[in-house]
Amino acid sequence: MKKLFLLGIIAVLTMGAVKAQNALPASESQLVGRRVEMGPKIQFTETEHDYGFIRKGSDGVYKFEFKNTGGKDLVLSEVKSSVPGCTILRYPKGAVKPGQTNVIVVKYNTNMVGEFNATVVVKCNAADSKAIKLKIKGVVEDR
Repeated sequence: MKKLFLLGIIAVLTMGAVKAQNALPASESQLVGRRVEMGPKIQFTETEHDYGFIRKGSDGVYKFEFKNTGGKDLVLSEVKSSVPGCTILRYPKGAVKPGQTNVIVVKYNTNMVGEFNATVVVKCNAADSKAIKLKIKGVVEDR
């Protein structure tokens, strides 16, 4: 009987020791899930815009809206276009605070008749998105 009781105690202690080795300390386990949330994170409302058919000389301006959904300041380090017909009119030069919404304003030169596809590359300090591609397309008609 004593041997059986002793075996039971050893089994309980061994199981507890194995379980304790696999568990993270409370402070460490709380941080694992939050590490991504703590840094800046960029989320666009949309990353593509289709102008459709537009008239020559019309307004080719479009605003790509985004939000910093992370926990630290988001900084856009570079915003540039892939084609000469597309220009970047405005983007935030300073920090975008957590929870704040802002825009990148692009303009396509609608004096250039024909089909167009352009890409705007956005580089930022978000851990999950070092370079985001925004796309615009459409057809400029001469009417």
